[in-house]
Amino acid sequence: MAKFPLEQYLTWGVSSSKNLTLNQSIRIMLDLRHTRDWKEALKNVPIRKLKPAREWAIQNKLQSSIFSKGSQIQEDSSIQNFTFQNRKNVN
Repeated sequence: MAKFPLEQYLTWGVSSSKNLTLNQSIRIMLDLRHTRDWKEALKNVPIRKLKPAREWAIQNKLQSSIFSKGSQIQEDSSIQNFTFQNRKNVN
């Protein structure tokens, strides 16, 4: 039994697991056999598991969340006029 050198060649996303499917593992082993290059073989790891893709997905979720809440705030006039001075009047 052996492990792939994933930490040496790839930067993983924060919440992504290092589990690979059987198909992905077989492709990595076949590419390694033909190319003898780990960087080339590990291109079979899905991009969604890597750090840049994870950061991009989280950033998009955050932006969509902010924009959807922004449209709700514009519709509610009581929230539009909210200030810290009159916050006691809102309650």
